Amino acid sequence: MSDIVIDVAALAPWDRHHAIFDSFGRLPVGGALRLDVDHDPVPLHRQFEALHDGEFAWAYLAQGPEQWQVRIEKLRGKDHCCGCCGG
Repeated sequence: MSDIVIDVAALAPWDRHHAIFDSFGRLPVGGALRLDVDHDPVPLHRQFEALHDGEFAWAYLAQGPEQWQVRIEKLRGKDHCCGCCGG
């Protein structure tokens, strides 16, 4: 299975995190995203930790100074939905 590559700079700034999380949500377990970014995406990593703790692996493939590449692998899906409906 090949990684889905997202060139983050090609996305509008206000849509970047939404597009990344939407793509991650559509991945099968074992699938991965590769992000090409022009900065260290530390805030995105923290957001992944808050929303998907234990569900992903984060690995830097390149670390600047002009280009970063991050691989985000889906380790498992959610055990349940948001809980609003009792599911």
